[in-house]
Amino acid sequence: MKIIDRYIFKNLLISFALTLTIFTFVLFTGTLFKIAQMFIGKINVIFIGKFFLYSIPYLLAYAIPMSFLTANLLVFGQLSAENEITALKASGINIFRIILAPVIMSLLLTGSCIFINDVLLPHCHYELRKLKYQISTESPEALLEAGVLIDYFDDYLIYVDEIDGKNMSKVSIQQNSANEPTRFIKAESGTFSVSQEKKAIILKLNDVIVEQQAKGQPSDNNNEGVPNFIHAQMGMVPIELKLDGEDSLSGKKKYTKRLKDYSIRELRTMISQKKAEMPEYTPYQHKEAVKEISKMLTEINTRLSLAFSCLGLLFIGVSLGIRTHRSEKTVGIPISLTLFAIHYGFTLFGKALEKKPAFYPEIIVWIPDICLGILGLYLIYKIAYK
Repeated sequence: MKIIDRYIFKNLLISFALTLTIFTFVLFTGTLFKIAQMFIGKINVIFIGKFFLYSIPYLLAYAIPMSFLTANLLVFGQLSAENEITALKASGINIFRIILAPVIMSLLLTGSCIFINDVLLPHCHYELRKLKYQISTESPEALLEAGVLIDYFDDYLIYVDEIDGKNMSKVSIQQNSANEPTRFIKAESGTFSVSQEKKAIILKLNDVIVEQQAKGQPSDNNNEGVPNFIHAQMGMVPIELKLDGEDSLSGKKKYTKRLKDYSIRELRTMISQKKAEMPEYTPYQHKEAVKEISKMLTEINTRLSLAFSCLGLLFIGVSLGIRTHRSEKTVGIPISLTLFAIHYGFTLFGKALEKKPAFYPEIIVWIPDICLGILGLYLIYKIAYK
């Protein structure tokens, strides 16, 4: 059996290496075209080299499961086409024993993907954003970024859902002051402009709601145990965000982190801190905190489900490879792409619902791993005992 294990493992490793090289190259080519369109005429060889280096973990996170699935389809398709599976079964070797080598390889790849998604990916994602800023920070507008908590400006924490040109939508601001109670500002839309004279970014917010703790009563509670807050609804509110002079305009800035820039351990710590602070929140803050926790849970489970897809896709790849009785790449690659597209579709669906915790998006991202794994095991069982 050791000879058979080595034979299967060797063929699987060769096929995996070849398909990994192809998929990584294809994915990187698409990413390179995208960055070239963003910074056309400003990219030098050093930037491209750094961009490629920091892009590798992101590409591998998707390329490894997809390549492993394709390798299993090709290898077991060839074994089936040449009747080697039939010969092994006739010798009394169970199909579950035959796939021992691929299972061991899938466990090794799963561990590698967990390391990539938890350690390398957040770090490199953060460094990639810094590389982009090296070009874009010649304009102060680059300090405003959608989908990230911006803590660059003194006394302000800012979050913007979407930025289109100079237009913003769904703006949330926390204004902290040493002499005044904390103020929470929410605006449906707004615009921003840069004032070189004032060295500031001017926000003009529309449809504004302001919540501020009643002055002089920071610790007083009402009958329901909720701190007293003043609520105000306004039309247009201007806010002036001061830049730090030459440092801001020269690109020497603090880089705020997105959820993708944190490790899984850091995200879990943030969730615990957020839950501990929630009893003191206003109803609006509580609602937003629940959404933020849902986003963090979805991010964690998306990374883990992608890593464990190596194991789930193994069984469906082996079973379909045997059933197709074909070894040609023209058969294996399309099947692989179709299955991985289904997996990726559920990932996108879960991410789209990350702000709607009632739908449990952190569970949705696991559906393809579980369903494809169970289906693959069932098909292998049918093959073993037909």
